[in-house]
Formats: sequence, C-alpha cells, structure tokens
Amino acid sequence: MDEKDIIRYFDFTVNSLSGPFESFSINNILFDEFEPKSTSEREKFLDLCDSIKTFGVDHGYIKFIGKPANNSGYFKLTEKGIELKKFGKGHNRFQKISKKEPLTKYQKIYLSLFIVFGIITSYGVIKNLGNQDKDIESQKEYIEKNKNLRFKLYNQSEYKLENVTIGLPDTVLIYPYLDRQTQTNWTYVKSAYHYGFVRFFDTKGNKYFIQPVDYVGEKAFENGDLIFIVKSIDSVNKIFELDFDYKNK
Repeated sequence: MDEKDIIRYFDFTVNSLSGPFESFSINNILFDEFEPKSTSEREKFLDLCDSIKTFGVDHGYIKFIGKPANNSGYFKLTEKGIELKKFGKGHNRFQKISKKEPLTKYQKIYLSLFIVFGIITSYGVIKNLGNQDKDIESQKEYIEKNKNLRFKLYNQSEYKLENVTIGLPDTVLIYPYLDRQTQTNWTYVKSAYHYGFVRFFDTKGNKYFIQPVDYVGEKAFENGDLIFIVKSIDSVNKIFELDFDYKNK
C-alpha cells in the first residue's frame, strides 16, 4: 500500500467511529473491509494496519492506550484527531486548511499568543507551555475580572468560513467554523481597534486575510460592544470587505 491508500483507510477508520471519544481497534474496523483469508492476504492486511497506526501516531491524530487479547492494539483520538473527526473531510483537506503563513513583524507583535497557539493545528491542544500557560491564564482572569470590552464576529457574507483567526492587540480568537449570516458569541477582550488581523478559509480551501500595518493615530476601544463584520467576499481576487459596529455602554 502506498501513502495514498494509507491515508484513505486512515480517513475511513476515523470517519467510521461512532463518537470522537471512544477507544477503537484499527484491525477490527478494517477487517470487514478486507476479510483476509489466505496467509499472504493476512500479512498484507496486518502490514496495512501497522502503517495506518504509525501514520496516525506520527501525525498526532491517535494515541496508543493498550493491547487486547489479539495484540492488535487499542487507540483513542487525540485532541487533533477529534478535530479531524469533527471536520469529517479527511487528512489532506484538514492539513490544507491548517497551513499558516510565515509570521510578519505585525503578527509577532500583535499575535504573540498566535505563536503559542500555532501548534494547535498540528496537534490540537496546548501542552508543556510552562510559564506561558500561567501568562495566558492570568490574562484570561484579568479580562474576566475587568470585563472591559465585548467582542464578536458577524459573518454577513454568503460564504461559510472555516479556520477563522482574529488578531487583537492583547489576544487571538480562533473560530473553527462560522456559517453564513451567523455570528459568534460575545467574548470579553482587553482592547481592540475598529479593524485588525482577520484570516479565514472558504470551504474550497481558499485563503482570505486582512493584515493591518500599524495603528498609529488610532484609539483603541476598551469598553462597550465591538462587532467585526465580514461583508462581501470576492472569491476571484481572494479579498473581502471588513466593517465594524461599535456601541459604547
């Protein structure tokens, strides 16, 4: 089996799971698909299963949890694997929408948390961040305590948005999916300008983004309600209109 077949049957295995949190045996799931009878068929089948296990572990989708009586191995999905399961469109498309552009000076300054969260699309959870975890938690506690500014994103366009990233001066907001003519829940943030870093993908994997150069001369909102509005989208030129609505309490 080449890599294409390994990915195909790995995707089949993940999509066959009844839920994202169940334990499973790759051998058991695929056995009915192949029904190996001869010795050579069984050897090829077991080799394929081993390749699929290696692929899933190496890409951070599954983790080994134990061996059953037949020694085939039980696994569970990692956080990244759960995202793949929810995505439902396979490894290749999942990887495509997870690709990120090299960080510019703006992103390094205003998206410091995005650097920390950059590992999310390749593994799905934050682990072993040490003091950075404490910094993030302190920031969340500060925002929740002070409740300065409420923020949300409204997709006013006729396109479904995927893998949406919003970069604000003090935090980064990530929304895996936002349907057309819908909006996110309110989120408390420390501050924001009437525009910011906005990046998303459409359902065909096309990328759209707005990246401010700086905020010289601009005054940040620190209280009230702010809504970023994604309006008309030009799928040919890969551009979109970003508007805002602000109300001071």
